[in-house]
Amino acid sequence: LALEDLEIARADLVKASTPPNPVAFLGIRQTGGAFAAYYPDESSSIGVMMNVMSLLTMPDRRAIATHALERQRFVAADQITSLGVRVTEAWLDYAAAMRIMALRDRSVAAARATLDRIILQAANGQRFSALDVAVERNGLFSIETTAIRASLDVASTRAKLGELLGLAGWRDDWKILPELPPLPPTDPDLTTLEAEA
Repeated sequence: LALEDLEIARADLVKASTPPNPVAFLGIRQTGGAFAAYYPDESSSIGVMMNVMSLLTMPDRRAIATHALERQRFVAADQITSLGVRVTEAWLDYAAAMRIMALRDRSVAAARATLDRIILQAANGQRFSALDVAVERNGLFSIETTAIRASLDVASTRAKLGELLGLAGWRDDWKILPELPPLPPTDPDLTTLEAEA
């Protein structure tokens, strides 16, 4: 929306910078009628009309349109920067959620291996009872629940990032880079930024 408003402000500047079109007219007056005393014979008129006030106010209108365009450039830059910040934040949230999910999956695998070992030792009558097996199963259930919550966090942060990037919908096979791209070594000039936006 900010870029559309920017183009509208640019069009307003072009409109304010160009003089209005003159109007040409051609008229033929027949004899008779209410003005017969002034125009006793048939007459014809040719002329060009120009709005003088538009010509006189053109510099002021151009200055106002220039300021409006500059203002809209700042508004567009602010909205683009805000979107970039929100995308970066969503990317960091998604990357963190994926790492947390990987840790939770490793915890589930370790808890399952521990439970299998305890079940095997309890079956052989070594050091563990049925109560120990039940307590360990309860712990595994708790760890699996946190892993499921982590996968839900991954899905929600992925959906948020996809929506910000405009990828929400049928295309859901995208992946993120492991690292954010580096910032440019120097700041680009305003015309380059505006062209890339």
